[in-house]
Amino acid sequence: MAVRAKHAINLERELAAPYTVLVSIHVNAASSRSASGLEVYTPRRADGSQFFTNSSRLGQLIGSTTSNSIAPVDFRRMTTGNLGVLRNFGDQAYGNDAAVLVELGFLTNPDDRVDLENMRDRPFRIAADIRRGIEAYIEEKSPGLTLTQTASPMGTIPEGPG
Repeated sequence: MAVRAKHAINLERELAAPYTVLVSIHVNAASSRSASGLEVYTPRRADGSQFFTNSSRLGQLIGSTTSNSIAPVDFRRMTTGNLGVLRNFGDQAYGNDAAVLVELGFLTNPDDRVDLENMRDRPFRIAADIRRGIEAYIEEKSPGLTLTQTASPMGTIPEGPG
């Protein structure tokens, strides 16, 4: 995970981007089969950290845009975590950088598992909803700037089907 975070920061600096948004997407597991829902993790707060503030806002926006797309999986919570990809990215972040980790549901929950398996048939739906959250964040930070106006050497974010 440290390599991914460093790669994102290096690309940002190489491209002279105004900021980098890192979204790491996963599925969750828990010892309790009753744990379910979408979770968004943001970095733990560091006093006076603009990175924390930015990441929290990005997390709120992604949580609100994705929670309706993968129903019946509910938006469980947004929380902070000392997760490697967030911590490593945050150690090098500056300016308007933001990072979140999105857990799409719990493989250990029978209902979430079915929803996650069904998601294979509609991957663009969740990607498009995450994209909307990122677009909302970019619009707040740089009104008028869009994802299509930004360089993305890591690949494009799908618009979704039709």
